[in-house]
Amino acid sequence: MFEAFYWMFKQPEFKRHFRYLFLIYIVFIAVAAACLGIGELFFKGDVLISLIILLIFFLLIISPFLCFQGYFWELTENIINRQMDIDSNSVYDGKLKEVYKIELPEIDTKRFIWRGIASIVATVLLFYPLIILFVLSSFSEISEFYNLGSYSVVMYIVLFLLVGSFIPALLWNYARRDSIFAVWNLPKAIHIMGTYFGRYIWNTALFLICVVINYFVSMLLTSMLGLSGVVVAYYNNAFIIAKGIIFVVVNYTLSIYWLYVNAYLLGTIAPISEA
Repeated sequence: MFEAFYWMFKQPEFKRHFRYLFLIYIVFIAVAAACLGIGELFFKGDVLISLIILLIFFLLIISPFLCFQGYFWELTENIINRQMDIDSNSVYDGKLKEVYKIELPEIDTKRFIWRGIASIVATVLLFYPLIILFVLSSFSEISEFYNLGSYSVVMYIVLFLLVGSFIPALLWNYARRDSIFAVWNLPKAIHIMGTYFGRYIWNTALFLICVVINYFVSMLLTSMLGLSGVVVAYYNNAFIIAKGIIFVVVNYTLSIYWLYVNAYLLGTIAPISEA
């Protein structure tokens, strides 16, 4: 029931993949910082080269985040396409346990970055109807409020919740098909929600709980390091930088863990037969 929180530790390749996700962030950021430093030292007066260096810097900065997102979707796809295995004692006692056999994605940075870019496009397409709904509701809010009173507000809240409830199923379908237009396959989303309603609600609820937990852990870490409301003048700059590095490292480490948790929750909202 709570396997989402520890399944990754059973994977033989988990440590190697964890190191990869951690180091890819450090490498890209370090190279980006070096690129910016070179530009400041040698090409500060050259506008064209400075702009090119800034462009390269920007691409290097966003690359680890794209890689992170791409890995998430590749992992979710593998979880959706998981295999069922039978676990039994060496001496048969009549008890058989069905367990999931999940393969971690093959490490391919270029593919991860490309899928990270595609996932952004898919997310924009997914939220496009919600954005349109929000814009239309904003234009008509004043007039409808006078006509419908508080019912207007309740109606929009219910409508947003209804549309938002399809998001996990649509994201599941995107991970399964690796097509940006899969996020518009509403019939498949309705089928997943209606057929596996209990599992769907449970996984979605766990995901929302994880978001809340992650938020409070981040706030607690900020408070423990004294980074909340820090006045730079009262501290040594090196001390602030050191605490900032600690915060980033711990927070990113936790983000990698939540990546595996969320991928499992999303990938298992439907059984293997739906893959």
